[in-house]
Amino acid sequence: MAKYDPDRVTPENFDYDDPEMVEGYLDHPSTIAMHEQLGRQFRASTPQEQIPVIEKMFATDRNYLAQLQEVIRREDPPRSDIRWQFVEKLNESVSLAKRRLDELRAEIAED
Repeated sequence: MAKYDPDRVTPENFDYDDPEMVEGYLDHPSTIAMHEQLGRQFRASTPQEQIPVIEKMFATDRNYLAQLQEVIRREDPPRSDIRWQFVEKLNESVSLAKRRLDELRAEIAED
């Protein structure tokens, strides 16, 4: 396993199958700051611009969640299996997307 090093790792040599590298990338301060900035820019766009993007993400995450839940049901892995954490994150993402869609639709209805 390799650690993520933003000065040495390029898209060509990034190992997506290496959990330590992926976690290092996701937890890196530059990655966190980039995601925060992108989030601010996205939230500054109009509800009409945000809704289709969130709807697509919502549908994708719900699909991933259903597939993953089926695998977990079939394989019955121990609770320490990383897939349980992924289920939790997907559930959180689906819930947040639903709430944001409701907020945006209410905002449009008020106008």
